[in-house]
Amino acid sequence: MRNTLFFVAFMVIILTLVAVPAWAKGWYVGGGGEAVSFGGDLGDVDAGGGFTFSFGYKFSPLFALDFLWGGTVHDENVGGGTATHGSLLAGAKFSFNDSNNFQPYLTAGLASHVVDFDYFERIDGTGVFLGAGADIFFNQNNAINIGIRSSTWTGEDSGFKYDVTTAIFSVVYNYYFRH
Repeated sequence: MRNTLFFVAFMVIILTLVAVPAWAKGWYVGGGGEAVSFGGDLGDVDAGGGFTFSFGYKFSPLFALDFLWGGTVHDENVGGGTATHGSLLAGAKFSFNDSNNFQPYLTAGLASHVVDFDYFERIDGTGVFLGAGADIFFNQNNAINIGIRSSTWTGEDSGFKYDVTTAIFSVVYNYYFRH
């Protein structure tokens, strides 16, 4: 399970490229920052911050496939070291309003997480997420996305299982490839 994050990322990209018809338009890409906090079996890890990369495909004004790939650094209270978190979230994004510049949405999908600790092997696992947020458009090509997603996942390290909840708050600039 060490390569879970990279395998999921590779498969999502390949399946997305194959599944999208050639005539369809609406790709977007962006980047920004995220703050992540843990609960459950990793509740002793402090909240941390880092980067996120966003891309997706908008099939209609109200529906998109959305992908977030991020990484954060955290202080670990028990061992005194640091923990590095990586995640890939792939999900459906349902917008409520396409008539103005403020477009709230709900999102849900699959999540892959990896947490590397300084003093022992890493924990990696998969789960699901739910989220909400808003896209704030400056014009038809430029938007700021503000969102929060909560992921529940089960991780494993050397045969030990961990039940984890992860809250991810992100602020991302997205560029939409529209004419």
